[in-house]
Amino acid sequence: MIAALLLLACGSAPSAGDVCTAERPCGWGQTCVAGSCVDTACATSAQCPIETFCLEGQCVDGCQQESDCGPGRTCDLLLQECVDAGCIDTQLDCGFREVCDTTTGTCYDAGEQYCRPCQQSVQCGEGNVCFQGYCGVDCNDSECPAGFDCLAFRNGQGQITSFQCVTYCWLYE
Repeated sequence: MIAALLLLACGSAPSAGDVCTAERPCGWGQTCVAGSCVDTACATSAQCPIETFCLEGQCVDGCQQESDCGPGRTCDLLLQECVDAGCIDTQLDCGFREVCDTTTGTCYDAGEQYCRPCQQSVQCGEGNVCFQGYCGVDCNDSECPAGFDCLAFRNGQGQITSFQCVTYCWLYE
């Protein structure tokens, strides 16, 4: 009886489709959009599926921030859509013998000097070493392409003479 009196005295919150104002807000699970109560699917983008975001209580296609996009995708804020992120890290994002250009987000072929067959270091170019029948490439000042490691080469006395990008080239013939 008391509950019924309170309900009559206070009135009920608007339901979907009803008019809403600052003085008459929508009910639970609803948002006031252009003066009408609308059932809401979300309060934040975290409640929406990947590659959608929360707009006025509804999950809509696109994005407003990076976290709205899936792995390997980024949010183009101008278009409000998720796009391929491109490469960020050579070893993680590029194919064998490719290097990541982080300014463009593209992987490019590092060149034929990697895994070039050789018999002597002179065949590999200045600063490069012939190692187990394949050219290593100097990596003192640059990163190695995907699939290669920058290893220290030592002379007979154990002193480091160079750093070379090397891999198991015979596996990729």
